[in-house]
Amino acid sequence: VPRRRAPSDESCTLSARVLRRQRMRSADVLAVGRSLLLRSVLPLPYLHLAKTGGSSVGQALAHAHASACKIHTSHIHLPECDKGRRSLAAYRVAIVEGAHRYARQKLLVDGLRRLRDVQSTLNSSDAAPRLWLSAVRRPEDWFYSAIGHWCSYSGHAPQAQSHSVACKPYSNNFSLGTLRSAKLFSIAAPSYYFRSGDFQTGALRGFFEERTWLLCALPQLGFLARVLAHVLQRPVSLRHDNVATWHHRAAFKRAVPWSALRRLYARDEQFYDWLTRGGPNASCVGRAESAELRSMVDILGRNSGLRIRWRDAPGPPSSNEMAP
Repeated sequence: VPRRRAPSDESCTLSARVLRRQRMRSADVLAVGRSLLLRSVLPLPYLHLAKTGGSSVGQALAHAHASACKIHTSHIHLPECDKGRRSLAAYRVAIVEGAHRYARQKLLVDGLRRLRDVQSTLNSSDAAPRLWLSAVRRPEDWFYSAIGHWCSYSGHAPQAQSHSVACKPYSNNFSLGTLRSAKLFSIAAPSYYFRSGDFQTGALRGFFEERTWLLCALPQLGFLARVLAHVLQRPVSLRHDNVATWHHRAAFKRAVPWSALRRLYARDEQFYDWLTRGGPNASCVGRAESAELRSMVDILGRNSGLRIRWRDAPGPPSSNEMAP
């Protein structure tokens, strides 16, 4: 068997040069993408759907002393975006809890109007956010986390006390009907979590029409934090935050199993299955009209061992796309 020749010093030097050039090109692409994001006078919006890790992202930004603010979310030690002396334009990231239409109203209507009071020549093209971020969670896990969180705080929330029957799974004949009698899954629900089924896809309505967005399954929340870290140019370390312990969770799941709830979250479940169909390393989907921004996210993804699935057309995936 012929012996393999050891690589020469010249070939080693050449390989090092090629690798160095590749790294330099990647650094240039990352820098260009970041500069595009920072052109907007509005902060980069992180759409926080309740019980999908948004509080953890917000707290990580607070611990990093990042240029970030919050809208309509508690448990996060960040300043309110629309209060205090600082202008909305002073922040680079905004954590906004609620549906996309609410976030868009707060940022692009209310926020832009306040900025124009200060800067009358502001153009809409300067104001449009360059990238929207968000995460979704497996619907079954989302529901039991949401009910546990709400019930663990129901004793402290006046609006929830009258509906606490929904938090007593040890009572006789407790079932899905008990939840309905407590006005869950109706417009009169004691928490916006439970005004209807399909909470996550409902909250994302309109999100997929944005020019540039990135959505990941909850296990890839760390990757979204790394995207924010790149924008902010500082480390962002996630930790599990806003944890609520509800001692009746197991009893609740026995009384109201997922099989009884599944039809209420059928579209959420279909969407999540589609999102994670490619496996954990391909459970982030995005859209970017800018080739530079797409390349930036691709490089950050590869550095995290992920493959981003890009969509060219606006709008959510169709039912045919999501079919098994």
